[in-house]
Amino acid sequence: MANKLRIISILVLTGAGLFGFHLMNAVAAAPTVILTTHARCMLGHVVDGKWIEADELRKLPKDFVSPKQYDLFGLGNPIKGVGASELVLQEYPCHTRYYVKFDKDVPNNYTAVGNANWNPQPRPVKSLSTNNAAYKAAIADLLKQNGLTNPKVRILQVLKTDIQGDGKDEVFISATYFTANKNGSEIEHAPMYAKKGDYSIVAYREVIDEKAVTKLVTGNIFETTPQSSAPDIPPPAPSEYHINAIIDLDGDGIMDILVDNTIHEGIGSEVFTLKSGKFEFATYCGCGF
Repeated sequence: MANKLRIISILVLTGAGLFGFHLMNAVAAAPTVILTTHARCMLGHVVDGKWIEADELRKLPKDFVSPKQYDLFGLGNPIKGVGASELVLQEYPCHTRYYVKFDKDVPNNYTAVGNANWNPQPRPVKSLSTNNAAYKAAIADLLKQNGLTNPKVRILQVLKTDIQGDGKDEVFISATYFTANKNGSEIEHAPMYAKKGDYSIVAYREVIDEKAVTKLVTGNIFETTPQSSAPDIPPPAPSEYHINAIIDLDGDGIMDILVDNTIHEGIGSEVFTLKSGKFEFATYCGCGF
């Protein structure tokens, strides 16, 4: 008997708009839609497990069917069965991108999944203390390896989970320090300008040959204070990075890392997937002035 081809549309909505990807499957079913509540955008296409970055959609296909209900996953408890509207375009400046209106208030740091035929979070993600001396030393060493001579370590997140389901846990860390953040507390947006010694990173630790190894996933590290490239052009603005979710975005059983970022007058999201033993950038979307 011939199989029917299914195209699962996966849309990540984060305050910026809608990017998407399609996962082709030989079973008839409604599209799976994935949205993050940080910035709203579609991240690209996945075909046969391979990410292909897509142009932002200005018009959804005529036969596209939006889920009427979503389950939300994040770093806290899941929120199940949240009703939602059809996908609609946002207002300027994100007017070419789509979002949904939920039937109740939802947190701005969750990922919403509708019509999935897999478990987006097959293994638990546990938060650990940000004051762990070993993790602070590891982040200090990583920053030194990337040019900072005397880094001020400020860890914001430490998360542990089994990414591959092989019984071995990995640890994920976000750390941020901006000189402009004088009171030392977490800030919603990165400052307009960076200073020497500023940074915001996401890293992960794994055990290789019985030794813990720390690697950079993404971020910005400023060895020097950024300068303008021309009199009428401001210095490049820094981004603040934090982990939104650790979830399986394409149904392959391996959990992916969804990293949110904020920049002066802008927000976005990046996806990193595990390939050949390291996390690689898969796609990005964002929105801002």
